[in-house]
Amino acid sequence: MITPDGAVYTDERSFQAAPESTASAVVRSCRASMVRAHLDPYNEPPAPPALVQAGVKTAQCARAHGLPNMHDPNAQSPYTPGHGFGHSADEITGGKDSPGFKAFRVACREAIDAELKASTLASLGGHG
Repeated sequence: MITPDGAVYTDERSFQAAPESTASAVVRSCRASMVRAHLDPYNEPPAPPALVQAGVKTAQCARAHGLPNMHDPNAQSPYTPGHGFGHSADEITGGKDSPGFKAFRVACREAIDAELKASTLASLGGHG
């Protein structure tokens, strides 16, 4: 998606989830178009303020409900449109099956949903 100010947002997860051979083939086949469009799926624009604010609220809630190592995101933190900010293994002690992560998911549902909404392409493009 290209916003009115020229920022290009993509879903890097699509590239991460694809087998290396597929991702390489796409880049080889589409390189000229990607260059003309200034598209680099691994170089997202900085997270906009509304997304950062939503992510900070999610992190605050996480720290209060079972994930004390959760960091506050900032504009340079990695995120994926439609999925919000990622979390490192050290932030989610015990992994996604841990009691702390499960408690966070229940207690912080509203904050998580707000972060996801703030990361949608419509929101990132100023239309959400």
